[in-house]
Amino acid sequence: WEESAIEFTQVVIGGILFGITSGVAIQLFSSRLLSPVVGVIFSFAIPYIIYFVSDWLKVSGVLAVVMNGLILSRIFIRHPT
Repeated sequence: WEESAIEFTQVVIGGILFGITSGVAIQLFSSRLLSPVVGVIFSFAIPYIIYFVSDWLKVSGVLAVVMNGLILSRIFIRHPT
């Protein structure tokens, strides 16, 4: 029981941290290197990439995508058009 609780905690915290980290990294990348139109098109592929990478890292893909989406939603609101 104890091992399951530790593994669950690692998966959850890992997914949240990966989602936040990847969101900030994508924010820096998109705000400096992508035009707004390309950024929106690129945003369709981001959830799939985040999910597959987080699955490869053995962390929660759903939490990673949700946290990434929350971070990126702030970008597109503030991104200059």
